[in-house]
Amino acid sequence: MSNQINNDSRRIIIIDDNHNIFTDFQTVLTDKTDTSGLDSLEADFFGESVGKSVHKLTYELDYAPQGEEGVAKIKDALLEKRPYALAFVDMRMPPGWDGLETIHHLWKADPAVEVVICTAYSDYSWEEITQQVGKTDKLLILKKPFDPAEVAQLASSLTEKWILARQASLKIGEIEQKVEVRTRKLEQANEQLQQEIAERKTAETALRKSEEKYRDIVRNITDFICVHDLDGRILETNLYFKKHLGYTCEELVNLYDFIPERFIPQFEDYLKRIKEKGWAQGMMVFMAKDGLEYTIEYRNSLVRTGAGKYEIHGSGRDITERLKAEKALKESEKRYRMLFEKAGDAILIIQDGVIKFANPGTMKIFEYSMEELSGIPFTEFIHHEDRDKCFGFYNKRLRGEEVPEFHFFKAVSKKGRELWLQNSAILITWEGKPATLNFTRDMTRVKNLETQLIQAQKMDAIGTLAGGIAHDFNNILSAIMGYTQMSLVDAGDNSQVTRKLERVLQASHRARELVGQILTFSHQKEQKKQPMRIRLIVGEALKLLRASIPTTIEFKLDIRKDTGVIMADPIQIHQVLMNLCANAAHAMAEKGGTLGISLFNLDIDNECSNLFPDLSPGPYVQLTVADTGGGMDENTVEKIFNPYFTTKEPGEGTGLGLSVVHGIITGLGGFIKVYSEKGKGTSFQLFVLGRLNRLELFRHNLAPEIQIKRF
Repeated sequence: MSNQINNDSRRIIIIDDNHNIFTDFQTVLTDKTDTSGLDSLEADFFGESVGKSVHKLTYELDYAPQGEEGVAKIKDALLEKRPYALAFVDMRMPPGWDGLETIHHLWKADPAVEVVICTAYSDYSWEEITQQVGKTDKLLILKKPFDPAEVAQLASSLTEKWILARQASLKIGEIEQKVEVRTRKLEQANEQLQQEIAERKTAETALRKSEEKYRDIVRNITDFICVHDLDGRILETNLYFKKHLGYTCEELVNLYDFIPERFIPQFEDYLKRIKEKGWAQGMMVFMAKDGLEYTIEYRNSLVRTGAGKYEIHGSGRDITERLKAEKALKESEKRYRMLFEKAGDAILIIQDGVIKFANPGTMKIFEYSMEELSGIPFTEFIHHEDRDKCFGFYNKRLRGEEVPEFHFFKAVSKKGRELWLQNSAILITWEGKPATLNFTRDMTRVKNLETQLIQAQKMDAIGTLAGGIAHDFNNILSAIMGYTQMSLVDAGDNSQVTRKLERVLQASHRARELVGQILTFSHQKEQKKQPMRIRLIVGEALKLLRASIPTTIEFKLDIRKDTGVIMADPIQIHQVLMNLCANAAHAMAEKGGTLGISLFNLDIDNECSNLFPDLSPGPYVQLTVADTGGGMDENTVEKIFNPYFTTKEPGEGTGLGLSVVHGIITGLGGFIKVYSEKGKGTSFQLFVLGRLNRLELFRHNLAPEIQIKRF
């Protein structure tokens, strides 16, 4: 009988509930070169060199997703007289039979079929498997994920085994038939026997050639291949193992010899694990002959040889450079993550008009959490005045059109604060869709400083103009007052004329006082600075205020005893406090309220300067005048220091009071902060720089204050 294998003889069924496994088998076994030979690796170790022989195998693959369906196909194949040679069976196939039950029914239908259990792990030990299905040479186990070469070799070898077994069975039948029918034709039987021996020798020759081919593959593969015993003694390695580490065959005695000392405990743990489990995988460090260390990723198995001894067969791959690259990548990611998280600017990704990703700076600026940001269209954060402009920029950017690198817009925070933002965006792809990566900087403080600078420039211009007018007007007043006084002398006993001239003179004195206020506002009137305890001036002013302010207004004082001494004009400080308190009393005239006055020292250093961005570091005295009146809106607050601006009725004020206050405090190098809200009152915070120390007090013959009466 011929040993030539045809398509019908190489039928394989894959029984697995995962159809992807069947696809993998199709990829491995369809139109592949024959790699048959169970002992190819062993032949490589003996170093035999035989010629190569290659022939093609063709498999007919079939698939069943459950054990019951697979057994039915086995039975149908027997009826068609086209039985399967090999079955790859998954161990777990819910909801039907598991692997063992499937094998049990499968062998009931066809005891001759070869079986390979394919599983990543099993619910049964090998002993339990053999107890259920019996000890047999028709059962092997293939671990998932499997090596394609291993699958190809199993398919080739086991189908070859099945064919040989089938041929042997047929041969035995023929022999028995010939013994019964042709007992006298021994010569013919002998010739047939000699023919079979010749065929077997031919098969063995082909097997040796196949083994030699795979020996060459193992020898030249660019992976580490090593066989060692349970004590680490090296039995065989491939050429790459020797070349990569730089050792000769004589130097490769024991794995302990080229494992760095600090990794010896790890190697001993590996030997223990592989003895217990029969396999091990992980990473191991080898030291080359030149002292360099290589990290090897390995997967090894415990194998029992024909002599009954145990060996460890394994393969590994040098992953040293990969680990270095991964480490460098992680460090790079860490640096960029730190930059992303610590950036004071907002960095955010916008897609379909919604924030998909944002850094902590974004949440700090907008005062929203990431969950809140991602649930609201980005246009909701933009001030209604700038929404159309920003939406146009965003759409143009998505279309790839040319837009300015930076653009400014107003936004609104969660707490309702109006923000001025500078944005720069680039077009990116985020999760497969177009998006923009935005870098947004909060320019609100810069914008406020710009507004303050414009206001200061305007005040300086008005002050210069007012000073010039005041000087000219003062000259005119001098003439008016001089001629009026001379006219009083000339009027003599004319009481009516005298009375009129006295009124002219009285009005001129009032005009001179007004000019004095204008000169103070314009900084053109020299201030007489002297060391003064400001709390005493505040106390004197409060005595006058108590008598003039209605009883419906309650005083709330916080005048600290340790408030320092400053260089200022006492009259001007008295004027500042009287003007502020008079305005506060006017704001509470109808309903009454509380007038709060506080005075204390304030030291601003570099660490807390961010809390007072408008003040330079140094020692300050802070004077605060607050009322619970009607308050002011934002537009009114911006104008209160303008000369002649007033919210009072005509005839109730000149509009110069706060202008004079502003001129006095800025002349002392100080600063004024105003907090006001409609319906909730107003607070003026005055910061005066230059608190004197003890040495400066003695220099000005002013002893440090020990105890001061509290007002």
